[in-house]
Amino acid sequence: GKLLPWVKLSHNTSWNGGMGTTPYEIMYGQKPFNFLEYVAGTSKVNDVEEILTDREDTFKIIRKKLLKAQATMKQQANKKCREVHY
Repeated sequence: GKLLPWVKLSHNTSWNGGMGTTPYEIMYGQKPFNFLEYVAGTSKVNDVEEILTDREDTFKIIRKKLLKAQATMKQQANKKCREVHY
């Protein structure tokens, strides 16, 4: 449950080839914002360092899982395709 908002954000701001844009852009009419990548060790406040480092780790996990899901969906879709010669 804790990761769900981050997964939703990641999904909604990811490019969708079928739509030719992102779900965020369709909904709000503008390009989605991007979080700046946090470089570990750059904050002088320990709590901020921990939160931003955790956020980066979470984003990496989400991206990896979304790419894996995308590859699985592509593989399943390709099973239904057949080569046609004209």
